[in-house]
This record gives sequence, C-alpha cells and structure tokens, in this order.
Amino acid sequence: MTKEEIENIPLPLSDEDYIRLNEAGEADCHIWNYVSRDVKKAYDDLLINYFDLNYPQNQISIDDMIWYPPAPGHEEYAVKTYLSKIKLPLSDKDYKKVHELLERIPDLWLPDISDELDKAYDKKIADIYKLLWPDKDIMYEEMEYISPEERDKILDERKRLDASARAKLRDFKPDITQDRLDMLKAKAEKIGRWALYVLEETEYWDPLSLGKLTEKRLNYIQTSNSNWLTENRSSYPPSGAEEVLRSELTYSIRQHQWAIDDDTAFKLESDRSDGTPIEKQIMELMLLKEKFEYPLNTENLRAQQLAERYMIGEKLQKVEREILGI
Repeated sequence: MTKEEIENIPLPLSDEDYIRLNEAGEADCHIWNYVSRDVKKAYDDLLINYFDLNYPQNQISIDDMIWYPPAPGHEEYAVKTYLSKIKLPLSDKDYKKVHELLERIPDLWLPDISDELDKAYDKKIADIYKLLWPDKDIMYEEMEYISPEERDKILDERKRLDASARAKLRDFKPDITQDRLDMLKAKAEKIGRWALYVLEETEYWDPLSLGKLTEKRLNYIQTSNSNWLTENRSSYPPSGAEEVLRSELTYSIRQHQWAIDDDTAFKLESDRSDGTPIEKQIMELMLLKEKFEYPLNTENLRAQQLAERYMIGEKLQKVEREILGI
C-alpha cells in the first residue's frame, strides 16, 4: 500500500482493507504512523471480532491476540503466520503461546513452519525439566509441557520448604563426624570382619543410622555373626555361608526406615571419595527429609501401607507420594 492509499482508507473498514493493512503492517510497522485514529480503531475492532470467533469467551487483551483473517477456515494460515514471526530466543510468553496453538491445532507441525522454532520449543521444555530435576536422567520423549507459572510455583515452593527445613535444623548436629567414623572403622577392623562389614554397609546404605553403631554394638555384631557362621558353615558349600551372611546383613540394613536408594548411595560414596565429610552428607539428607524429598529405598515401600499412613494424615515423602500417584 502506498502512503496515499493508507491515508485514504474508507470507513467502514472492509475485510479486503483489513487484510491489506495487516500485510502492510507485517512488511513495515511504520505504516501505522499514517493510519488515521478511526481506521486504526476499526482495524482493532475487526481483529478482536475475528479473534473472538476463534476463541469465544476469551479473557485476554488485544496485545496478546494474534491476527485472524476474516474468511472462515483460515485459522491454520493465521497461526502459521504468527508462529513464523516469533523471535528467538523463545520468551516465556511465546513459549506458552506456541504450546497453546499446538494444543488448539493438533495437525500443526512446527518443523514445517520453522525448524529453529521447533528446536527452541523443545529446548525450552528440556531446560525447565533440567532446572526442576537436575539429577534426573529423563528422556525428552518422557517430558511434558510445564508452564512458566507452574515452574515458578514449584521453585517458590522449594525455596519455602528449604527455608523452613533449614530453620528446623538450625540447632541440629549430626551424631557422627568423619573423624569419629574413621576412629570407629579402625576399632571395627580390630574387632572383626563382620563388625567392619556392617559399619561400611551402614555408611553406604543408611548414613543416618551410623550414630547408633557404638563400639559395644559392633562387638555384639561381630560375636553374634561369628557364632552363626560357626553353627551353619557346614550346611553350605565352601564360602557359601559367608556369602549368605553378607547378603542377609546387607538386606537387613537396606530394610532400615531411612535406607537410601541405589543412585543416592552411589553418589554419596563417590562424594566421600572426593573428600566430602559424612557429617555434611547427613545434614543434606536431613534437609531432604524435612522437605519430604528423602531418597528412600523404594524396595521397602508397600502401596497399602503408604495409603493407610496417608489416610490418617501422615505427610509422606515424595517417592512415597509418587507410588500412590498423588
């Protein structure tokens, strides 16, 4: 449209001029400087009208509306036009809009519109998951759309829970330190292999129970297990009784109330090898416990028992809630 044509658009605004103005505005946003106030108002009224036909009873402002042509059945064309003009990197607002349009038009295929937009949208979903669950190894195919509002709500709730948990643990002191654990290991080596085995397995699978393992307790463990071995060794093949005993001791420790899962146990052991003291790890586990995010050994959990605890009002840990689907 020429400057003269723009300045002399007749009213009421026709559908043809409504389309021409949109095309001209897309080509050069400065054309609106030459459009009269009455024509601009008529254009906005038509934009709202055609948008409302596609989104009845919507509650959004004109600034958030996308342009729709007057002819029925052209919704997909309008959406593709809108999507093709989204600027990258993808903002939260545009990320929400892309999702909304993909939901509205299931046949829409983003790579056909913009391969860069498709990759940016996928990356936004993945980035939100990594932000919320950095330690989880989740395939993209398993990820679902999470809105920016939901993301922020989860992060705010975590901050609140973290602050509350830290306040509760302000005066908490782990009942064992790295120095004390090292001394206890030295004593366990002298007491016997079963005392040392139980101590090391407890460190690996249930760090919160380490404080219960006193020198007296380790002596009892060594004596009772040595006696069992003496009484039962002949009933097994060579070294068979020892293998059975080790297996039963590990199983027993993994049945503890606050035994941790495989991934957490492996990570904590790796961190200890790098110099992280046991008291720091216990504090981190206590924080997770207070935030109801403790990495419990799920092999111990039974849905019926969890449901009974939930029904009487007990607050469950995250993995327990996941088992119940709540």
